[in-house]
Amino acid sequence: MRTVTRIITYLVCVVLHVSGSPNPMITSIDRCRCLSFAEAEARGLSVTELREEYVVAVETFRDQKPDLASAWSELQYTLRDRLQETSVSDLGGRSFFSVVLFEPDGRIAWVFYRGLDPEEGPVFCNVVEDLAEEYRFPLQSNSGFSQCGTTHFSEE
Repeated sequence: MRTVTRIITYLVCVVLHVSGSPNPMITSIDRCRCLSFAEAEARGLSVTELREEYVVAVETFRDQKPDLASAWSELQYTLRDRLQETSVSDLGGRSFFSVVLFEPDGRIAWVFYRGLDPEEGPVFCNVVEDLAEEYRFPLQSNSGFSQCGTTHFSEE
């Protein structure tokens, strides 16, 4: 836990340094944070700057691309299935895009998304935050890493 706290502190310092101003949204990350791209922007959080601190997964796991693809697909299926179980609305035939930032040990640190209706966003974030409490990405690294993709909901 101390190592994670040190990493987070380092990331906060880097982001604050790069941005030139304090960012009140970045605090100690003991649990996953989930925001739409619009919410992140409105709060002054730069997804682009954060992504620079998390190496793209295909670069991190160059020799494990089939495992990476499989693990990412499984995470997407899990998120999709859990969101469909909430029955917040009819998601059939729709899609949304997400960027997931992972800690080196595979914990989900941040999720940014677009493509969900305003009432679906908080439900999605609840699903993500609940999953993040138990979930670990099966591949681990020496540094944080990121992955992005589109989640599709099939027609019912």
